[in-house]
Amino acid sequence: MNTLGIIAGGGDLPKKIVQVCRQTKRPFFIVALDGFADPEFIKTTPHQWVKIGEIQTTLDAFKSKNVQEIVLAGIVKRPSLTNLKLDKTGVKWIAKIGLKAFGDDGLLSGILDLVKKEGFKIIKSQEIIKDIMVEKGTLTKVQPSHKDWDDINRGVAAAQTIGKADIGQSVIVEEGVVLSVEGIEGTDAMITRTKSLKKHAKAGVLVKMVKPQQSHAVDMPTTGIETVKNAIAIGLNGMVIQARGTFVLDLDKMVDLANENNFFIEAVEVR
Repeated sequence: MNTLGIIAGGGDLPKKIVQVCRQTKRPFFIVALDGFADPEFIKTTPHQWVKIGEIQTTLDAFKSKNVQEIVLAGIVKRPSLTNLKLDKTGVKWIAKIGLKAFGDDGLLSGILDLVKKEGFKIIKSQEIIKDIMVEKGTLTKVQPSHKDWDDINRGVAAAQTIGKADIGQSVIVEEGVVLSVEGIEGTDAMITRTKSLKKHAKAGVLVKMVKPQQSHAVDMPTTGIETVKNAIAIGLNGMVIQARGTFVLDLDKMVDLANENNFFIEAVEVR
């Protein structure tokens, strides 16, 4: 097996990929994004730190390790173009990408195209971690009520709308009212700021969807036990994710915590 190149952001997804590599004895090399990747985890791996705008350094690091396949994994909050601190290669790439660089998905798809032109193959995280997605259905013992389904349907429509506009992936709905829309701060921060907006102590749902135009090779919606903890803490009834479209980390722990707190987790299909 050739060496897998991992561009690592924050969160647990890079750790899961490394775990699989070690279990399958696949060699790997990490380019860790400064300010995002977990230093305590990274120091236990073969790696090189880079700033998010150091494109040439990243390419050179992977080429020096004979990497042919690259996976992008983890949370990255993209800074504005003026704060990217691009190197010369990065400036050239942004010029080639053009106006698409001003949207998260346009920037990512443009970068993927240019990475491929450098001779690398992009691998999806779901090709490495086989059980990272779930099928349609209720994942918990707790079932959504009829009122919850009204909020779910409203939330799915709202999430698709903001997704098409390349704004975010998640919304929170209570009694048909969209209380919060995810921006650059991320899902967990959105949940926290929603607490003061809720009408009832126990009501509402979190809905997290794939953006309609989103590349399935990078930046897929990811959820884990922290998101469940935060949603329970503000009194939501449950959360909804997209079946075969959301990365789910530590599913068993998520479900156990949800069941203990009368909280549902539902996976829905979106056509």
